[in-house]
Amino acid sequence: MKMKYVALVCLSIALAGQSAQARSLEDILKEKGVITEEGKTSGRLLRAHGFYAQTGYLVIPKHLELAIRYSWMDPNRDSITSDLRSELTGAISYYFDRHNLKLQGDISNTHDQSTSFSDDMTYRGQAQLLF
Repeated sequence: MKMKYVALVCLSIALAGQSAQARSLEDILKEKGVITEEGKTSGRLLRAHGFYAQTGYLVIPKHLELAIRYSWMDPNRDSITSDLRSELTGAISYYFDRHNLKLQGDISNTHDQSTSFSDDMTYRGQAQLLF
């Protein structure tokens, strides 16, 4: 059994402190565990649909970036039950020395209709030091 899906076009734009990115449906399905890294399917026959887009803006050039991301996915369009998933994320990054030394944080609200219409809030923080 081979899973069929429609791959979305990847988009990446960076202009004067602004950036935008969209990921393919294949990448999202790999992230969700439907497709393995080797490209093999999990054995389930699915007709999935979804997208992922994000944009960011350097408020203070080379130092402070604000970003927002939205993703939406229906992992099985043929399912009788509702299994839609969406996520909205806001992020902030401060670069002390480009990507060599930075602090990042984000807040995500994930809405999952497959688990009794639950909303989950996720708070993440990260410090990165490269040498």
